Amino acid sequence: MRSTRSALLDAKLESIFRQSLKSYEKELLGNFSSPLSTFSARIVLARALNWIDDAAYHDLNKIRSIRNDFAHSFDHELSFDDQSILDRCSNLKIVQAYLDGFDQIKNSPQKALQFSLAVVNGFKKLKENYQSARKRYEMTTFFISQYLDDIPTEIPEYSGSNILEEVHSLSADMISKMSVSISIHVVQPEENATSIVE
Repeated sequence: MRSTRSALLDAKLESIFRQSLKSYEKELLGNFSSPLSTFSARIVLARALNWIDDAAYHDLNKIRSIRNDFAHSFDHELSFDDQSILDRCSNLKIVQAYLDGFDQIKNSPQKALQFSLAVVNGFKKLKENYQSARKRYEMTTFFISQYLDDIPTEIPEYSGSNILEEVHSLSADMISKMSVSISIHVVQPEENATSIVE
């Protein structure tokens, strides 16, 4: 379950890059040594391109780290009860923001009045259910998965200046200025020229 959820996020990021970088897909994602071949590299570039915010970047890295620990725990059975996993899951920001929303209802008399006591208690029970490391991990992967679905994959065509035209123009202008300078220098009479004629 845990590797499936993180693998889904990894696959979604890869798919977004494949759709966005069609012209360079082979160079960037083609094999295991390509620049965007790892989950880590895709997370970093997604943040650098502002496709994800700091909270998603933070949580994706925690999920990646947890996934790696589970993948490399051949010598012992790792679980969500291990302290290292518990600590990282308790620091997942996205699920915490979700859970904090329940407190807003509970702590606001106006909002609490909108709901029956049974509904408010239901929210409380729901919040308690999502305190376990496994549930926090699962909810975070769910929210990030939905978040990644909203990333636009169309990158606009390059609309900046044409570098070939720029350097061509630069050299043409330089040659033009040099020829004007040389012409002026050649045409200009020398002071000694008049004294020789006399």
